[in-house]
Amino acid sequence: MASRKRIYNIDRNCHYDLGVVMLGIENCAITWVEEGVSVRDLTEEEKIEARLLQQAVRAQEAADREPLPGSEIPGLVYTGKTDYSLIREAHKFATNAAWPRSEEVNAAIAGLEAKC
Repeated sequence: MASRKRIYNIDRNCHYDLGVVMLGIENCAITWVEEGVSVRDLTEEEKIEARLLQQAVRAQEAADREPLPGSEIPGLVYTGKTDYSLIREAHKFATNAAWPRSEEVNAAIAGLEAKC
């Protein structure tokens, strides 16, 4: 199907682009009457049923997925507390020792300005 194909909504008597129709189907708001040609609005009962079916499918897909590798580490316990001492030390190192002193920076800038 072409992406700019126009689909007719029989309930609202108007045409939609295919992208809008696909969004409506994904959000359980409309359904196909004739695949690729026309759609109709879902009733409230049909919307509820479609959403429940969609949730069940997503739950089944989530159950079929492989578990994350971190969840398989034996003895791993999350305490909720974080030790920030290592982070503080890294910050001190990065801000104090790793950057050149201001006199060196000023001399470098003056040397570049003299060349221009």
